[in-house]
Amino acid sequence: MIKQKFLITGFFYGLIFESLGADVLGFYLLPAMAVTFLYAKLPFTLRAVNAFSAFVFGFFLMIFWASFKNGWKAPSLKFTWHIFIYVSLLLILLYTFSHAEKK
Repeated sequence: MIKQKFLITGFFYGLIFESLGADVLGFYLLPAMAVTFLYAKLPFTLRAVNAFSAFVFGFFLMIFWASFKNGWKAPSLKFTWHIFIYVSLLLILLYTFSHAEKK
């Protein structure tokens, strides 16, 4: 069963960035929810492996979506860096919550 704390965290994290001005509806919210779901449900014992797998999925999902909305042109390096930071901060937040839960 997925901890509701993780889903609520991912939802509000995505919603905050979504409300700050995404051009495409759901650009930040849906990948945040997908990353949160993967992080919570992957079967690996080490949370770091779950975090890395969820990071790779979330990063490439956002790159794919940005390319699709941009006429299949690759996003700029600045925008790719923005996506990297967005997904990294989400996973740091989730990893912190899961580590605090263990104690």
